[in-house]
Amino acid sequence: MPSHPPAEITLVLSASAGIAAVAHGERYRWAETALKLVGFHRRDDGAFALAVNDPQAARDAVHQLIRTARRHQATVTASNRRYLGDVADEIAAHLPGPWSAKVGVHSHPLWQHDLLPWLWDAGELIHAVQTERLPLHGDPDRRHWDRTSAR
Repeated sequence: MPSHPPAEITLVLSASAGIAAVAHGERYRWAETALKLVGFHRRDDGAFALAVNDPQAARDAVHQLIRTARRHQATVTASNRRYLGDVADEIAAHLPGPWSAKVGVHSHPLWQHDLLPWLWDAGELIHAVQTERLPLHGDPDRRHWDRTSAR
């Protein structure tokens, strides 16, 4: 894998979560500490979130996060992509029958290699999982998958 900082925080806007943050890297716990110190809360899916009800307070929290993360040897990056959880929820809502989406966080880079046996593509997809940090993954809710696919 390419050289990365020991701890990273990726921020992304989310329609459902406000500002979503994913802590990742070999020392991801340092990034999690920084997020908690400035008021981000852990979601059930393992990501962190900060409400944006008060835009000025949200901007202040992000500025404080950058300073706090630096003290915890973590970098902060804002992503221009949509939050994967929002995309997954939209796809699930358009599928026939009762579907739901579940996003998981692979904070440590080695954890994502657990995904390799589930990949069907031997080309670019496997190459990306083997060489890039992909801290988020989608996972269908098996209960709904089994019931729907049995038709």
